[in-house]
Amino acid sequence: MTYEVFVGIFILIIAILFYLSFRFLPGEQWQFAAIIPIRQTPAGGWQGLNLTYYGVLIATASLVAAFVLILLMLSIGLAFWQAIIVALFLPLLGLPVSAYLARWIDGKPHTYTIGGAFFASFFVMPPVLHLLNYLWPGFDGPVLPIMATLAIAYCFGEGLGRLACISFGCCYGKPISSLKPWMRRMFGPWAFTFSGATKKISYASDLHGVPVVPVQAITACICVTTGIVSMLMFYGNAYAASFTVAILVTQGWRVISETLRADNRGGWRMTPYQWMALASTGYVLVLFLILPGSQVVTDFDAGLRKVWDPYVLVFLQGVWLSMFLATGLSKVTGATLSFHVRKDRI
Repeated sequence: MTYEVFVGIFILIIAILFYLSFRFLPGEQWQFAAIIPIRQTPAGGWQGLNLTYYGVLIATASLVAAFVLILLMLSIGLAFWQAIIVALFLPLLGLPVSAYLARWIDGKPHTYTIGGAFFASFFVMPPVLHLLNYLWPGFDGPVLPIMATLAIAYCFGEGLGRLACISFGCCYGKPISSLKPWMRRMFGPWAFTFSGATKKISYASDLHGVPVVPVQAITACICVTTGIVSMLMFYGNAYAASFTVAILVTQGWRVISETLRADNRGGWRMTPYQWMALASTGYVLVLFLILPGSQVVTDFDAGLRKVWDPYVLVFLQGVWLSMFLATGLSKVTGATLSFHVRKDRI
């Protein structure tokens, strides 16, 4: 299979996923995937633990991002253990920093921010890779191509992760009615209308049933499209261009998209996320100038063969499960259950 065919199949699957997600996920019934009874109440009912589609979608986005990351790294000749070291470093650093930034910026102790996780990981990876190359005999990872793989994987993780935001009703856009006339004409036909009292847009901003800018969908389309374009550049051995395009487009859009959002961004004139995005674009330009080029040549077929190794598949399953356990067990909603016997079916 050529990488063009692989990318074509990838695009088709994502297009179908986006169509279904944009159509159905704003609905109330697409917030909770399952409920587990955990404790009986004095009245005879049960308290339930909500398992969310937010967690399912974040875990799936992380799985796709990890798959892309490992595939690309294996395609430039890295060994499986090298790819796993890089892949493991991101959540080990990113998740704690993500939770801290979400608590500091949004005032929410029970959530995460993908932008914060990316910002932390992105800034420390070049020195970490240089340190590994220096201290670990045999690691020998080409820094610029590896940074390109990280940027491309981020595009898919950020883009697909926005589907989780639609399900939970977070990261939502401004009401269409509050926009200027030309913006109402632009966004009105594509507006999202969320339903459900347990969606964040309802209890945080009282925008239940109000058409809002579909900023999550726009972000998803821009990030995934950028990831696909950057992947094609990567397999054309244009690592610097792939890396630069992936970061500049996604972070440039992050700066713009913040102006379209209605959720609490911390009360600053420019949000910390915008400053982080601007800092990332400046950082990538510095890296573009100082990182040496690479003569590594990609081999898609070799990467695709290696990615089906049982160890890789087990690792990817672990990524999905760990991310679901971290994000899918709802801390901000509860449930009350009751059970009965259907006597007409005995």
